[in-house]
Amino acid sequence: GYTYTSVPINWYNRATGVSKLKIKEMGSRYLFIVLYVWLEQLLARGDYRRKLVASGATRTALPPQVEEQAEAEVMHATLPRISAPQPLSGAATALAVAEPDAQPATPLRAVAPPREVEQTPTPTRASDIPNWAIMLIVAVVAWALILSRRPDAIFNAQFWAEDGIWYSQAYNLGALPALLIPNVGYLNLIPRLVAGFSLLFPMLYAPLIFNIIAVVAQSSPVIFLFSRRFDGLIPNRAARVALAFLYIALPNSFEVNATITNTQWHLAVLTFMIVIAAVPRSIAGKAFDIIVILLSGLSGPFCVALIPILALRWLMDRRGHTITLFVVNAIAVGVQGFTYLTTTPLDRAKSPLGASPLEFARLVAGQLFVGASLGMNQYARIMGKSWWASNKLVVAITVVGLAIFAFALWKGSNGLRLFVLYAWLIYGLGLISPLAIGPIPAWVQMTSPGASVRYEYLPMVAFVTVLVWLLSRRRALVARSVGALALIVMLLVGVPSDWQYPPYINLHYSSYVQQFDAAPAGTDVTFPTNPNWSMTLHKH
Repeated sequence: GYTYTSVPINWYNRATGVSKLKIKEMGSRYLFIVLYVWLEQLLARGDYRRKLVASGATRTALPPQVEEQAEAEVMHATLPRISAPQPLSGAATALAVAEPDAQPATPLRAVAPPREVEQTPTPTRASDIPNWAIMLIVAVVAWALILSRRPDAIFNAQFWAEDGIWYSQAYNLGALPALLIPNVGYLNLIPRLVAGFSLLFPMLYAPLIFNIIAVVAQSSPVIFLFSRRFDGLIPNRAARVALAFLYIALPNSFEVNATITNTQWHLAVLTFMIVIAAVPRSIAGKAFDIIVILLSGLSGPFCVALIPILALRWLMDRRGHTITLFVVNAIAVGVQGFTYLTTTPLDRAKSPLGASPLEFARLVAGQLFVGASLGMNQYARIMGKSWWASNKLVVAITVVGLAIFAFALWKGSNGLRLFVLYAWLIYGLGLISPLAIGPIPAWVQMTSPGASVRYEYLPMVAFVTVLVWLLSRRRALVARSVGALALIVMLLVGVPSDWQYPPYINLHYSSYVQQFDAAPAGTDVTFPTNPNWSMTLHKH
């Protein structure tokens, strides 16, 4: 009693009518489906697949309750985890069980469930690819993603902020003497080394050299994440891919993207990863750790926050390599401390601090939690609303966000706990003595969208890491739901909103280079730099 007809949905040869397909409306739904499938695959991890217990070519009959126990043990042993592996408990002896009606004509064979699981071979696996090739692929992809957020870093390279200070002092005073000149109370070894290296090339390419090295340094934590030294800490490759992408795509991070001046923040992440990673077996690997710890320590004040982290790490594992890194970092702390005490950091303390619990809540809720989740552009829209100014929502967001961090400190692995502690130590040091100029209190200035977001960078990275960790909580449905919801909001709103950073104002750097080349020796030429800075070079 039913009739039907086929209605074509293509657009070919139609002369009238309007297409019902609204790509702008459906695009978000398609993206949601893709993210939903990805999250399902990440969270389920194949636990819906039945594992077979077999012996040789024939299957031994087992009672259902014994087979379920064996399958549970196998799943527990094979599921990837984001935290450090724990020893397997449960069935460690062989099982020999007969059916009630079976004739005992032949002896039953013992079955060890964890060793007898049938594995379906796959034609190509990530483990079949050499690790160096994986790290090379990761590096290339990371560089491409970083540059896609601000292509002018390569195609119209210009100096940013203190970049002009590093280059002008290296040119005017000499590369070696400039290495020991402190800035705002501490040494900045890496940007000064880059400035000295750029003097080997024509002046026209100096900003490009700065930015290329900055991009490589920014991608170093992502590349290191895929090394063998993290196989024990984060064995799940999907979790590493998620962390790597979110690290590069982090919203509200304009200030630390592709600039040598703020490379120290990325090196702070890399040094922490070195501390918690497996001990390198080769002399070259250990030398790499020592060099990175020393260079990072002499390029910023973060070595101070690394001291308690190294001490706690040594108490956890008692490794000799940790003691070596502690001594190297302590040397850097001593050098930076001596530099700070023997110089006058005139650039600091020019603004009143303006610290208060409410300003702390506005700072953390806005720049850290809302900024990391919705992005700088969305935070700028929200900040002007009357309901945000009432501070009720501000306090609520702060409480929820801090509760997420507290849960990670309570239930997280040792590595995650140390990272949360490390990020907040650096954030606390920055809030005590932020770089702010003017009559407006520093904490009030820092609540403005895009203002001094480098101080929130480490806590934002820790926040994203905690969210990914929440997804791995197999037995905590509420925690997994919170992590999934926050990451979906970040991926749907924050990342697209803040992905494309605005290019630097074109100040025609090449024309000033031509002017400088044409000037006679002894002439001073002033170059304008972003953001509303300048540098002066004395022609040799």
